[in-house]
Amino acid sequence: MAVNGTAGNDLIHVSGDGIIVPPGYTDIPGASAFADTLNGLGGVDLIYGGDGDDLIDGGDGNDSLVGGAGRDTLLGGAGIDTISYGGAVAVRIDLGNGRGFDGDAEGDVMSGIENVQGTAFADSLYGAAAANVLSGLDGNDFLLGFDGNDTLQGGADNDGLYGDAGNDSVFGGDGNDNLEGGTGADRIDGGAGIDAIRHQSSSAGVTVDLTTGRGHGGVAEGDVISGIENVFGTYEFADTLTGSTVANTLYGDGGNDVLAGLGGNDALDGGDGDDILRGGAGADQIQGGAGVDLISFFGTTTAVSIDLTNGFGSGGDAQGDTYSDIENANGGPGADTLGGNVVANILNGYDGNDRLLGYDGGDTLDGGAGDDFLQGAAGADRLTGGAGIDTVDYNGNAGVTVDLGTGACSGGEAQGDVISGIENIRGTGGYGDTLTGSSVANMLQGYGGNDILNGLGGSDTLDGGNDNDTLRGGDGDDFLHVGTGADVMDGGAGRDTMVFDRAMVADWQSGALDADIGSDSWISWEVIQGSAGDDRIRTNSWGYAVELRGGAGNDVLAAGVDGVVGDTLAGEDGNDSLNGGAGDDVLRGGAGADALVGGAGTDTASYFGGTAGVEVSLVSGLGSGGEAQGDTLNGIENLSGSQGYDKLYGNAGANVLQGWNGNDALYGRAGKDTLTGGAGADRFVYVATAESVVGSNADRITDFSHAQHDRIDLSAIDANTRAAGNQAFGFIGTGLFTGVAGQLRYVASGGVTTIAGDLNGDKVSDFHITLTSNITLVAADFVL
Repeated sequence: MAVNGTAGNDLIHVSGDGIIVPPGYTDIPGASAFADTLNGLGGVDLIYGGDGDDLIDGGDGNDSLVGGAGRDTLLGGAGIDTISYGGAVAVRIDLGNGRGFDGDAEGDVMSGIENVQGTAFADSLYGAAAANVLSGLDGNDFLLGFDGNDTLQGGADNDGLYGDAGNDSVFGGDGNDNLEGGTGADRIDGGAGIDAIRHQSSSAGVTVDLTTGRGHGGVAEGDVISGIENVFGTYEFADTLTGSTVANTLYGDGGNDVLAGLGGNDALDGGDGDDILRGGAGADQIQGGAGVDLISFFGTTTAVSIDLTNGFGSGGDAQGDTYSDIENANGGPGADTLGGNVVANILNGYDGNDRLLGYDGGDTLDGGAGDDFLQGAAGADRLTGGAGIDTVDYNGNAGVTVDLGTGACSGGEAQGDVISGIENIRGTGGYGDTLTGSSVANMLQGYGGNDILNGLGGSDTLDGGNDNDTLRGGDGDDFLHVGTGADVMDGGAGRDTMVFDRAMVADWQSGALDADIGSDSWISWEVIQGSAGDDRIRTNSWGYAVELRGGAGNDVLAAGVDGVVGDTLAGEDGNDSLNGGAGDDVLRGGAGADALVGGAGTDTASYFGGTAGVEVSLVSGLGSGGEAQGDTLNGIENLSGSQGYDKLYGNAGANVLQGWNGNDALYGRAGKDTLTGGAGADRFVYVATAESVVGSNADRITDFSHAQHDRIDLSAIDANTRAAGNQAFGFIGTGLFTGVAGQLRYVASGGVTTIAGDLNGDKVSDFHITLTSNITLVAADFVL
């Protein structure tokens, strides 16, 4: 049957098929269930062929043709024409070759068709060189646009859409879709579901950023992207793929790729090539694939800990991460812990106090800025500390020889290592190590084994640990720790300190020495540091000054005859007993109720390290407040106060009293005293004229200051012995005595200011007080 439409908009269909005529269309129900010839002629026609092998010609206008069952011939004619398929079987349409396959499309031949609408099943729709609209509707469809500016609409379910050449619009719709725009500036919208954009067809690397929704390079150039969760790079080129705040899958495939997951629990797979992987926030699954791959935390602000051996991460952006096939790692600005595996790893700590563990393999570890800890383990490693105080650690099964000055390394896990920028070395746990420092301050720790530690230049800390060690401090003010075993300890040049790490009895005078000490050889010591326990340290007459420090605990410190400048004893914490012995000693009790005995010589009790004010009297021999609380003093000539408000009392001898910071009160008492107030508004107090006599034995105040509001307090002295009661002095400046009792004058000459008082009006000085420097005094400088 042949049916011709009109020149207008026609609806041509099978009689009785129930199709509703749209407004503006002419109803022509002349088609049959057999082989028909249907001609739309002009206008926008809707033509339904029904069953049978139909010939449908849309003619002019934008027509919609439905061939139905049978081997149909579909001619679009002029205009933008669409063919549609129903039925219960998926169809395959190829507009480029003008053929249809499967379902209602089986045997169809078509030409002049621009657009295709598939079935509710898994269709395959292929465009042609022109601009096509391919609509998959329901089902897991595959749509391929080929050339032209195509529009691909996946519809429901999980579709695969490929725009190919041209500026295409690719819409995934519902479902988990795979989309590829191909060449051209494409608009790609995944729609609902978990959708992926692919770039395997590209002949150059691509840059895709799901956060900005833009693509560049290769087939991604000019792309605008939305609704996409996952990105696949090119087969063999270097891609840069960036995710978003949701969970993304980024697959680099071939090439040296850069993948950044950002937020969400992402899955990153570098594929082949040497890739850089940044998981970002979230619990990420990161796989390097083939090649030498790097995981980076450079942009994070919180410290991370990663273990490439076990494949887990924690802290900051690494929290909950899993890793596989990763060789190298970059930390961030925090205190990171980066652990390698059995292959050659490159670990970069960057800023922060990092911990880098290479494990096996010839690793490259670079701590960067901060105080870093580097452990290369087995293999010939390159260890670079960078800025900061950095430590290299060896914990293998054989002794090592390491020289920080020359960089030479040999033996055990140090064999073949190259080191630079390292300040400290930790040796093995039970083997004989030889560790040598450099010209800067080093810390060398031998641990177990018969170790040889050489500090060389700088103020070094040497700790041999157990067994029979040789420690040589070299130049600088060194600290050498006393360990177990028969040790040889030579402080060398500088002010060197011997440190006890456990409670010790070290009495060289009586010969009562702990076994570890008694078998040691000690050379050139200036300072001996006790432990946190109760130490007993008494030196012999070594002929040079030493400093004894008790540390925590209730210590007994006693110095021998130094014969040079005197010893320094520091009890530090605890209720200590300090005895300076012969010589001019300095005793610092520190916290606790201490017993300070100066012994022969001119000795000083010092509270300089305390922050709270003290009150100490050399007459009563008692102290209170701050670090002086509960102290007893015997054989002490001089006092040095704290950083707070102190009250220091001398005795009948020639005392030196020094207040330091705070508004101090200094009482020299009798004797030729030297008083120094230090910073603050200090008061120099006299209660009797005999406390500072006339002439060369008068007291000296070394730092009297108007600016700091210092005062000389004479208020306790009766200025007029001829009158009853306690009379105040009358300040007359630089004038001469006039025979009036109670006059106070001064003379400034030759760098000394002398204050004189006349108590009986005989015009003769009854006492003098001297000040360092020529100072102009006024009445306000005194408490009269």
